Amino acid sequence: MSNDKRPPAWPGKPRADANKPRSESTARPAREDWRPRESSPSGASPYRLPQPFAKPAAASADRPRKPGPPYRAQESTADRPPRREARREDAPRYARDTASKPRRDEVPARPYSADRDPRRDSRQMAQREDGNAATGANRSPYGQSARTSERTASASPWQRADRPEMSASSPRFQRDVSADTPALPSAAEAAWTPRQEQKIYGLNAVRAAFAARPAALRKVYLLESRLSDLRELLAHCVSERLGYRVVPAEDMDRLCASQHHEGVCVLMAPPELPSLPQLLASLLDEPVQRLIWLDGVGNPHNLGAVLRSAAHFGAAAVLLPEDSTLGLSSAAVRVAEGGAEVVPLLRLEDSAAAISMLHDAGFVLCATLPRDGVDLYAEALPDRAVFVFGAEAAGMRDQTIAHCDRRLRIPGSGKVESLNIANAVGVVLAEHWRQTMG
Repeated sequence: MSNDKRPPAWPGKPRADANKPRSESTARPAREDWRPRESSPSGASPYRLPQPFAKPAAASADRPRKPGPPYRAQESTADRPPRREARREDAPRYARDTASKPRRDEVPARPYSADRDPRRDSRQMAQREDGNAATGANRSPYGQSARTSERTASASPWQRADRPEMSASSPRFQRDVSADTPALPSAAEAAWTPRQEQKIYGLNAVRAAFAARPAALRKVYLLESRLSDLRELLAHCVSERLGYRVVPAEDMDRLCASQHHEGVCVLMAPPELPSLPQLLASLLDEPVQRLIWLDGVGNPHNLGAVLRSAAHFGAAAVLLPEDSTLGLSSAAVRVAEGGAEVVPLLRLEDSAAAISMLHDAGFVLCATLPRDGVDLYAEALPDRAVFVFGAEAAGMRDQTIAHCDRRLRIPGSGKVESLNIANAVGVVLAEHWRQTMG
């Protein structure tokens, strides 16, 4: 061991006296007997390199073999006695069964009946015969017992119910007559159900619907940017404990099936629409009134524009024949910009009966045609008028024209056949307003 008691230096850091020259007394003696070892690959390294999987070098006079067990050469299998084949039947089944057993081929084959006990077989046969005699036909030919009434009754409580006995003459399946008669809904269900909700979107349309029917509000969906614009609506939801939800723009697009929702969508109960007799009874005391009849119009955006013009010029209602495909859709309500809450949309049950009722109430039916009509501005319009408009493509039906009292035409340059129905309604109602109210 070294006699140096100084603490070791950090790796790579030389000691303080490393640069001092060694004295002659402490100089390292030179090795005169140094020579490269025989195991060195190049003969230039004084270190012995590891040689894995190398066979030990042969003994020589210069390098004797190390003491230890002698090296054993691989044994040849030529002089080894042949190994006896081990078979499964020769191995003992249990540890204590060490007695030698004869080979399978040396044991004579025994018949199957040799291992059977005749007394046991006769006893089992007697029990089987007694069981067959007791059950009779209830036993299956495969040896299984048939289900009896006691077993069926105790197996499940559902099988204890008394079933009606079916006679041979009665049909196996009888028709349920009660299924053909649907159950009548209760008064609450008939008044309003969730399936009857009306979807309204658009800022002006929602504001008008809430101002006209606040009790019909059910739920509100809006964007975060509309919170400040709909404070009154949200305060009503809080006071009435109605649900409202702030949704992202993508969810609002999917909810409205349109990108023109203007950041708000509400669910409301549909409005209660009057019938034609009720409408005419409410207009008896008003000498000046105007109604709109749409024959063959099917575009909901045109319907919304017509409702907007009708609300602006004070029309009492918009009438639809019984075969019309129009309805108060969400798109029509949005385009109406609140006009759907002011002007009711009535669907007639019988057009001929409706025309006679209008005549009895003092209304004059005026058909608007692209040609073969009197100039709108040269004709004195009646105070109580029903203006009939047809579709742009097919026009008005001949039977509808036959029931009209007057035929009007909007003058123009003639470069196009006619105006859009929404524009035509606006022009006709504006002239009627000028003549009757101006």
